[in-house]
Amino acid sequence: MGLAPGSGESADAWHDCLTDLKDRGPGSPLLVISNGAPGLIAAIEQAYPKALRQRWLVHRARNVLAKVPAGMQAEVKDAYRKIFDTGELTTPPGPELVEIIDARIGEMAAGTALSTLRREMPGRRPGGPAHGGK
Repeated sequence: MGLAPGSGESADAWHDCLTDLKDRGPGSPLLVISNGAPGLIAAIEQAYPKALRQRWLVHRARNVLAKVPAGMQAEVKDAYRKIFDTGELTTPPGPELVEIIDARIGEMAAGTALSTLRREMPGRRPGGPAHGGK
């Protein structure tokens, strides 16, 4: 919806881009999916304070896998993908779907790979928070 030159990924650069987008008419989005760049996050929160923000799942998965021993990455990657595979679900977006995904996250956390990681890496939480971009 927009393309603009920028001098970097600062909040100011992103703010200018998002302000231009807003000035052209689209209303506030319900959900903004972005990477974890701090400048972009700050600009999104300033430009669209009511929009929900979600971290791009591919970036989150890469960050999780970077903390997992190589021999366990395939299992963790497969379990992570299954959490968000909603192809067979007929539940519309909303609180009920969030409950289903939260239950899948709980199942993954109780699974063999993450149980093993918890034993091998005490004091760390593989995967970080279950959800929520802010």
